[in-house]
Amino acid sequence: MDLLTVSKSPNAPAITIASPAEGVTLSGDQAVSWTGSAVDGNALNYQLQTSADGGLSWSPLTPLQPSTSFTLATTGLPSLNGVQLRVLATDGFNTSLAVRTVSISNPLAVASTFPEDDADTLPIGADVRVQFVSPLKPTTLTTATVHLLRGGFIEISGTLSYNPSANEVRFRPTLPLRYDTYYTLKIEKGLQDTGGRGLTQPLLLNFSTITDTVPPQITRVSPQPGEINVPRNPLIQLNFSEEMNSTSVNTTSIQLLAPGNVPVPGEIIYNYEVNGAVYSPTIELSPNTAYIVQASTALRDLNLNALEAPKEWSFTTSALTTTTPMRILGNYVDEPMDLDRNGKYDLLTIYVDVEIRERDYYNMNARLIDNAGNLIQWRPTEDFFGVGVYRLPLTYDGRTIGASRANGPYTLDSVNFYLVENALIADTRDNAYKTFAYKPSQFDTRQIFLPVIQRG
Repeated sequence: MDLLTVSKSPNAPAITIASPAEGVTLSGDQAVSWTGSAVDGNALNYQLQTSADGGLSWSPLTPLQPSTSFTLATTGLPSLNGVQLRVLATDGFNTSLAVRTVSISNPLAVASTFPEDDADTLPIGADVRVQFVSPLKPTTLTTATVHLLRGGFIEISGTLSYNPSANEVRFRPTLPLRYDTYYTLKIEKGLQDTGGRGLTQPLLLNFSTITDTVPPQITRVSPQPGEINVPRNPLIQLNFSEEMNSTSVNTTSIQLLAPGNVPVPGEIIYNYEVNGAVYSPTIELSPNTAYIVQASTALRDLNLNALEAPKEWSFTTSALTTTTPMRILGNYVDEPMDLDRNGKYDLLTIYVDVEIRERDYYNMNARLIDNAGNLIQWRPTEDFFGVGVYRLPLTYDGRTIGASRANGPYTLDSVNFYLVENALIADTRDNAYKTFAYKPSQFDTRQIFLPVIQRG
């Protein structure tokens, strides 16, 4: 068998870019052409490459091939000034390069998304990500330009972040998404690249979450297990890990038992806002008496998965009854949040459990003070509440905490929870709660955009 022999030439190929011209602005599909020659007549192959960082790195646009032209879809390149196109010519031994510097100008375009459009298997705890071809102008990335909608119109709260090294926008829902539910990520034309170019039309990324096969769980109860001095007219609430089938929430699946396992008559409603079953006894409970709450596996979620396991707990009444339409329950928890993932806390949220017996507008406010009693920050929260038990967030700015230079634990003080239309109807707590022993150096003192923390 004869072997093909190619002799190495001492001469490098000649290569010239014919079009586009130096310094022009390209958009849409553009013809790129070049001419090349080898002094020794050896066959040449070419590769078109591009760089958006001044030649520090190059990405191939074509494989090595003998063709001397290529139709370049510039919409796949970032819209920037100073984009470089380079043609490599080689005879297999020697290589030559020719470079053109151009500008690219196209409407903002999407490179990839997660999930893909019309996907139906997104995990409920996943973030939604969109990668753009061009770098973005960060000031245009707001909740006014990027929304996540359930069913096409119900706004989902969450936090937005931007990774400039990947031109990627990430939306992280505040709470896990619902199973087997249709969502749309909508990006408005107001989102712009660094040159002020937006989308030609709003982006609609449609997807569904995975089907629910996970049994629901009881995540929180009120009164708490073993709690004493509970008023004789309490609301009994069970919060679930997901939305429940409301028809399964009834006085058969949830029972309140007096001593001797005697059922206590009552009414049950389902609070969709907090995924909670609210049991209201229709008689006053006996004073200083232990009662048992039972929840059975007859409870079902929307996909008819049964409660993971039955639950039973007890509480003991006091001799008193509640006379106001609301009260502070005395349960607190604090949670710091690092929104931009730089290792520093941007927020400190203290959650306060409250009981609402009548639908109305209520306000809560409280001071955060240091160990010397100095005020760090005062924060309010106000909203309309239905009947039930809620976990209200009081969110304090990490910049203010860091600037105080005071070591924790910090104290939640002067907690005032009252009816908006009549502030005399109130429940108050002084020196209500002490946080974890944070240090001021753990909090970020830089300016950030603070999200709204939802009640639970």
